[in-house]
Amino acid sequence: MLRNNPAATPHLQRAIVMLSIAAVQDQMSQLEISRRTQSLSLSRSECPS
Repeated sequence: MLRNNPAATPHLQRAIVMLSIAAVQDQMSQLEISRRTQSLSLSRSECPS
């Protein structure tokens, strides 16, 4: 449907690229958060206060 409209294609491609970049950044931040919480829990279990 959108493929037949040549004017919508660049906008569609740009939106897809922006979405994929946002998804990758979100994944990276999720990884960073899980890594930080893991290191926090590790340091907590190593030296009990």
